[in-house]
Amino acid sequence: MDDASFQAQDGHIYYGGYNGIVHFNPQNIQSSDKSLTPVIENFKLNNKIIKQNETVNNRILFKQAIHHISSLKLSHEENTFTFEFNAIPYDLPNTNQFRYKLENWQNNWQTGNNRSVTFTNVSPGNYRMLLSVCNAENIWSSPKEINIQITPPYWQELWFKLLLIGIITILLVTLYRWRLFRIRQRNILLKRKVKEQTQDILKKSNEIQVISQRLHEADEAKLRFFTNISHEFRTPLTLILGYLEEIEDAGSIQIRKSIKNNALRLLRLVNQLIEFRKLDQDQLKLNITHLEINAFIEDIVISFQKLAEQKNIDLRFEPTPNRLFVWLDMDKTEKIFFNLISNAIKYTPENNPVLISIHENTDTFSIEVADYGIGINEDELTLVFNRFFRSKNSGESGHGIGLALAKGLVDMQHGHIDVQSKIHQGSIFTVQFKKGKDHFKPDDFNQHQQSTLSPEQKTNSPQTMPRVNKSLPTISDKQILLVEDDMELRIYLKKILSDQYAVISANNGQDALDKLEEILPDLIISDISMPVLDGLSFCKKIKENEITSGIPFILLTAKTDSSTRIGSYQLGIDDYIEKPFSKNVLLARVEALLSNREKLQKKPVATRTTASIDKTKLKKRDIQFWKKTNTLINKNYNNPDFTTEILSKKMNMSRSTFYRRFKHISGENAGDYIRKVRLHKAAELLQKKEFSIQQISIEVGFQSTAHFRTKFKEYFGTNPSEYN
Repeated sequence: MDDASFQAQDGHIYYGGYNGIVHFNPQNIQSSDKSLTPVIENFKLNNKIIKQNETVNNRILFKQAIHHISSLKLSHEENTFTFEFNAIPYDLPNTNQFRYKLENWQNNWQTGNNRSVTFTNVSPGNYRMLLSVCNAENIWSSPKEINIQITPPYWQELWFKLLLIGIITILLVTLYRWRLFRIRQRNILLKRKVKEQTQDILKKSNEIQVISQRLHEADEAKLRFFTNISHEFRTPLTLILGYLEEIEDAGSIQIRKSIKNNALRLLRLVNQLIEFRKLDQDQLKLNITHLEINAFIEDIVISFQKLAEQKNIDLRFEPTPNRLFVWLDMDKTEKIFFNLISNAIKYTPENNPVLISIHENTDTFSIEVADYGIGINEDELTLVFNRFFRSKNSGESGHGIGLALAKGLVDMQHGHIDVQSKIHQGSIFTVQFKKGKDHFKPDDFNQHQQSTLSPEQKTNSPQTMPRVNKSLPTISDKQILLVEDDMELRIYLKKILSDQYAVISANNGQDALDKLEEILPDLIISDISMPVLDGLSFCKKIKENEITSGIPFILLTAKTDSSTRIGSYQLGIDDYIEKPFSKNVLLARVEALLSNREKLQKKPVATRTTASIDKTKLKKRDIQFWKKTNTLINKNYNNPDFTTEILSKKMNMSRSTFYRRFKHISGENAGDYIRKVRLHKAAELLQKKEFSIQQISIEVGFQSTAHFRTKFKEYFGTNPSEYN
């Protein structure tokens, strides 16, 4: 009966039924303290139950009952497995909750009332299976623990990796030895071929000598004829040689080479003007020949190597991967690229590359000349091929017909020339020609002249340009910094000055400023018109610098206008010499400036003064330098370790720069000057007669009394003990 119930005042509850009455007191009901333990009932491998002592893949997985094992070892192929579990003691209804996790694979607890768990495709490694059960009071049991190890396949084992490395090493060594053997065999074969070819060459050489002898006999008759004609040339040649003998001295070879190079320079300009005139009048004729373009351009590039080396320019050539035979006029093509490559080197600063490359297309091929020079303004790109055009950005000399002539010669051969450029980043000139010969007229193939540049032009190629001697002469202790952008004039000036002075040269104002970081010359000679940094700007920087402001400065220039001259003197130059100039006049002015400077420097020394000089003869910056130097010396003269090196560091100057600046002002060595200060201080102490000679020598910074006596007598002419 569902409604037969009653609760008494003492808390008892009564239930009536068909068979009697049931009663109980709820306060007397005690909670169950029954604890549960998880137990593994079965282990499945690939959905198959594995029993105790059962063989799997030729081995027994576990010899004990599954619920007794604490570890399990599986192979990499046995990476899908299932655990079936339960809890003891058993109870009905069974509503227990379980939780489990496989550490290092599934680190979070998984909770539910399922009594099995499956792990699939578990990677090789070490894992720990944890299983716990919860009773009706929501209390979790201590976890059941099984350590599981899944071994990796053999190719992931360390021993296999070491074995594989060993096998590869053996193969590489074997391959190297085999390659070395092949190279040796090839060298033996090459030596044999060289020997055979050498014998063949010797045989042909003998044949050529026989033919040459016969030709010589045939030419004897012609020679007698030309001998008679050449006699008529003896008189003018004798006069020319006589005048050349007048200039024979130690530098005559260089003088004549310079004269010849400049004459050929003018000849090339005349030849270009003649070519230009013929081009205008349509008198130039093509002489198309079949040539291999890679070898042809490479020969031109090689002729510029020495000029590139003189400017520390990396001249590179990149041919096509395969040989490329084309139809072109050799003479005119050589003139085109002579102009383009010489311009690239001229306008590229030192330590930068110039690249010449050839590219092949389906119907055309192109040749690029790329530099990293000053570049061309965008608004001037359409004008560079115009006659006599000169870029405003250019600081180099030129006549403005080279590119115009190059374009005309390219157009004659049905080609196209183009330029791409960015200011201060460089330029790329691209010359494009058509393949084949169908675009030429039959008359273009009639001539068979194979020469390229004339012998005079060949002589004036960059290979014949003189190399500047970078060694410093040691004839005089006077040092001159020479700043001139024209290489031949710079060589000439260095030659005439090096007989008497040590000369250091620079090719522009910025280059000279870089050299002044290491040296402090006695005199500077500079041109005005130079690239990068002109002479006036360079002079201004010199006079603004406290260290270099007192260096005598000569401007050597072709500018003769009064405004330039006045502006130069306002900057503080000492002399202004116009081009062309006399060698003797230049040397006389240099000698006068250095001599006057030396006289001014010697005046303070002549009076044997060690603490002051004639300040009326010095500039304000020099006076400040002199005061600071003497202050430091007077504070440190009694320190025996106080040397010129320490003094220069305290002045925040390098030793060499400080030495030259000090000598400019005082006329003597800084070390000698410090010693004189010490001796004068010693003389003052001797006059007081309060200290012994040994005490005085220590007081003024001498470590040895004997050395002090020697230097004192050398300077004052008497022993310290006799000094009054």
